[in-house]
Amino acid sequence: PCFFVLIVVKSVFAYHIFKKNILGYPKTPEPEEYHDVYSAVMDLPQNYRMVIHLHYYEGLSVKEMSSILEKNENTILSHLHRARKKLKKIMEVDYEYKYR
Repeated sequence: PCFFVLIVVKSVFAYHIFKKNILGYPKTPEPEEYHDVYSAVMDLPQNYRMVIHLHYYEGLSVKEMSSILEKNENTILSHLHRARKKLKKIMEVDYEYKYR
């Protein structure tokens, strides 16, 4: 159910980081859905934002994130699950996105 959101999250991070770090400013307006998903991700608690970023933008595995964050793999899996769930809720409530 969250597959679309997670693909957009990866695109948003890539797009935002490219614009902010490489270009320094936006040359074209961001599509509304990118802005909504980016805002929703930024509303997540830091530990959830971190695992979403590392997994979907950086492409790291749970094992790699576990090593970097010095946390148990089960903790990383739990944070990913909770982050996805919370992101879905934020998107549905705050941005009126509907998922099956």
